[in-house]
This record gives sequence, structure tokens and C-alpha cells, in this order.
Amino acid sequence: MRACVLTVALLLFAATPALAAEAVSLTGRVTGVMQYPKTETICLAFEGKDKKRYLICDDVTAKDVIETMFALGKKDADCRIDGTVAKKNGDEVYLNITGVGQGG
Repeated sequence: MRACVLTVALLLFAATPALAAEAVSLTGRVTGVMQYPKTETICLAFEGKDKKRYLICDDVTAKDVIETMFALGKKDADCRIDGTVAKKNGDEVYLNITGVGQGG
């Protein structure tokens, strides 16, 4: 019985990180920029074609990717992004973006 409980606990623990590292590939637009002086973090608000909203912050996404996305946002251009879910906090989904390109 003890082994069964331990096995279930280990399975639950092992499955939890996999949820946060879910792969994403989206098309949409940068809709805003937020700066958090307390943590010295800059985040881009991104809205996918499916109307879901995401946050892409410079604490987990490379600076050159953030700059490319910001430039596309200034042009109000669609962009394609690839990456993973960094974390979920209630309704907020934070993404770690590894690739970005213009167009849909």
C-alpha cells in the first residue's frame, strides 16, 4: 500500500513540470508593452489569432527576440512565435519565445 501511494505521488510530481514546458506555436500581434521597475522586467502583451492573451517577458526570453517582437509591434504587423510556456499564473500565461518571424 505504501509503495502504491509513493508511486502515485512521484507520478504527480513528475507530471507537474511538463505542464509548464508545453510547446507553443502562435500567430498574432504584439498589443502592448509593460515595464515593471521593481523587478526591472519588460513584458510584451501578445494576442494570438485565437484572441487569447499571453505575456512575453525579458526575464525568460532573449533580448534580441524581444526587440524583434517590439519592432513588429510598432509596425502593427502579424508575427509567428515559437517557444514554450514558462509559467501560468491564474489567467496569465507567460511564454519563453525562442523563435519569431513576420507574417502569419
